[in-house]
Amino acid sequence: MMDERMMVTSIAPMPTPEASKSINNVYVLDGSLKTIGQLENLAPGERIYSVRFMGDRAYLVTFRQTDPLFVIDLSQPEKPVVLGQIKIPGFSNYLHPYDDHTLIGLGKEAVDKGDQGVDVLGLKVSLFDVSLPTEPKELSSIILGGRGSDSLALFDYKAFLFNKDKNLLVIPASLTSKAVDNYQTEFQGSIVFTVTNQLIAEKGRIAFKLPNEMSSQTSYVDDTVRRNLFIGDVIYSVSPATLKASQMTNSALIKSLLIPSSIRVDTAV
Repeated sequence: MMDERMMVTSIAPMPTPEASKSINNVYVLDGSLKTIGQLENLAPGERIYSVRFMGDRAYLVTFRQTDPLFVIDLSQPEKPVVLGQIKIPGFSNYLHPYDDHTLIGLGKEAVDKGDQGVDVLGLKVSLFDVSLPTEPKELSSIILGGRGSDSLALFDYKAFLFNKDKNLLVIPASLTSKAVDNYQTEFQGSIVFTVTNQLIAEKGRIAFKLPNEMSSQTSYVDDTVRRNLFIGDVIYSVSPATLKASQMTNSALIKSLLIPSSIRVDTAV
């Protein structure tokens, strides 16, 4: 909601016989939910993966084989317009503001294979400069793991821990090896980053038990991190089975606590 106007996005089928075709639309609604502006037919054949509204602008990511990040001007609600875009490999499932001119993107790396489609690879954390809306650019990026790598923060924003004052970003992650295609998890836990308005750099990892270390012939206990938080200079990471306290400076373990099965929960608020 912005000045009693609402911006919404939609994906609609193209009016063609090809069922696989899609278009992407942005609609501006007033306080009575009446459409007062629209921007249609963006990126035909692609789909919306994430949107972030900031002030009088919207940042829209679509994807099919490359990742276009659109910068959309909403200062005139009746006439939304695309100011600029950037196309890079992969896609961002989630966009988070670092400041008014910088965005953090979390998604997947991908390789465009032309007529053979696209090869989705590991997790990708990106930093975008949108200070010049006609020429957005990717300042920095990190690729984590290989095919099958995943993060709860891709679809649950509460799992994305960011604090600008501390230049701190923490996400839960399950990573496979970049060298093999067997999807075997080789790391599970939390990954800590240092983030500025120019650079993202991995700072440390807080390891939890791998799936094969938590299972037996009769039972399986999930040790996938659900949430991270910090108090002072200590990061607390929690899974359904474990609570860990780690030093913010180097991710070194301070204390680990097993959560009794009688009080374990599978979801976190």
